[in-house]
Amino acid sequence: MKATLVTLTLALATRAPGAVDAQSAGRSAWPSRAKAVRGALKDAFRAYEKDASGFDDLAPVSRRGVNWLHSRATLVDALDSLYVVGLREDYERAVTEVLRPTLVGEPPFWQSVSVFEYHIRVVGGLLGAFEVSGDRRLLHAASHAADRVLSVLPRKLGDAYTRTRQRLADPYGRPILWLVARIIDEVQARWPGQNKNCASLAGVGSFGLELRVLSRETGDRTYAAAADRIFDQLHEGWAEDGGSTATRWTRGFYGKNCNFNNRLHARRGLGSGGDSFHEYLLKEQLVGDASEDRAAMYDWVESRLMREALPNEHLALFAPGMLALGATASKRRRSASSTSRARALARARELVDGHGRDWYRTPTGLGADGKGEENRWYALRPEYVESLFYLYRTTGDEVYRDRGWAVFEALVTHCRVKATGAFAGLKDVRSPNPEQDDAMPSFFLAETLKYLYLLFSERDVYPLDDWVFTTEAHLLATEPRCDRAACSGPARPPRWRRLPLDVVVLLLFGCLLWIRVRRRRRKERTV
Repeated sequence: MKATLVTLTLALATRAPGAVDAQSAGRSAWPSRAKAVRGALKDAFRAYEKDASGFDDLAPVSRRGVNWLHSRATLVDALDSLYVVGLREDYERAVTEVLRPTLVGEPPFWQSVSVFEYHIRVVGGLLGAFEVSGDRRLLHAASHAADRVLSVLPRKLGDAYTRTRQRLADPYGRPILWLVARIIDEVQARWPGQNKNCASLAGVGSFGLELRVLSRETGDRTYAAAADRIFDQLHEGWAEDGGSTATRWTRGFYGKNCNFNNRLHARRGLGSGGDSFHEYLLKEQLVGDASEDRAAMYDWVESRLMREALPNEHLALFAPGMLALGATASKRRRSASSTSRARALARARELVDGHGRDWYRTPTGLGADGKGEENRWYALRPEYVESLFYLYRTTGDEVYRDRGWAVFEALVTHCRVKATGAFAGLKDVRSPNPEQDDAMPSFFLAETLKYLYLLFSERDVYPLDDWVFTTEAHLLATEPRCDRAACSGPARPPRWRRLPLDVVVLLLFGCLLWIRVRRRRRKERTV
């Protein structure tokens, strides 16, 4: 811990007080700054291991674990970050823990969880760790987790989750528990007085990138087909709205009993509830999807972004980065309706230089989650540094690295918990002495610190031509992993993964009961 603090201090000292320009810092400063981010990730992860092992997130101020996904979210979410920054000892320790078998699986079948969050953090985290390391054990674990997701994905959007939280039992390894979980979910959904909810556009439409890569790596088309089935219905709705001439964003909510507060008519753009769906329209093209429909929808999103302002929420700050990636990606499917590369990149710079930079002009140097008096907190979100990363990678302009360093300095100054090295959000970014919030979400390790580390690294470290980042910043290769580099581990998953263990246990219990009854009857006859 002391060594890491020294590293951070030295890195901070590489910059003259008050200076924020690349010429004064010099190119030689960036390796030490990347090292400072590595040290921050190391301290944050070890604080999680010490105070919240077995839980999803760390409450860094009170030093306790918090469960909301019941899947050790931080442990899985941080895997590829640990590998990318070179913390191999921590990475190997985390992999050993992730692959440790559990009796009922994670999450347990009696716990209802967000299907969307489980997918982007657990399925994406395991798949991303395989993509960077080549360890097939992680690929098999990702496939196993994805089977849980597929078992509850709706075949028709009209049948989307009545409740946005579902029980994710293993349909192959625990078929009886899976059936019990489905029955409980259905009963709860129909029970009078239960809180009904709707699945958002992002919540039903942001599965395709991970599932498409999973199909590519395993050879099982089931995963991509499930995502395509949902997309086809979303595209049909978009076409009914007018397609490329539509003047409204895509319908924002889906599901049974969803027509409350006029939600069936609500729309979702680039903010919460719609962000990752629009992002994946582009990114699925970069991993080999040849769909003209998906390309046409992204062209439409891009054209709207060229003339419309961003929503007033931090989540929307990812959009300039998406625009820059779309402008420069060689594997994107372009058409006559696509915005020119030069115009799209200029618009991306305009958005991040104006809207994004203004958002972070606060006494703390960090941006609030939203606008208005009631939205002053900062939750360690990554969207601004994500766009800085993409703008630097696509333009080479050092100013974006300098702004990223200013964000990291603000994180160390205001968010770092000195006793443990963990990081906490802020309750009021407009206060010069803000109070820390007692939360360190898993995405801080998965996204914020990873983007900062790669921003301060050379542009050929995980280059954008070869890698695609999921909405949770997990790294997926644009080509099959084992075709371009060596892979390790068994080519096929362990057979016991597909063994219906609860059926076997039930049969064994039945056999033991039958043997006991037979013995009792024999004893009674001899008497």
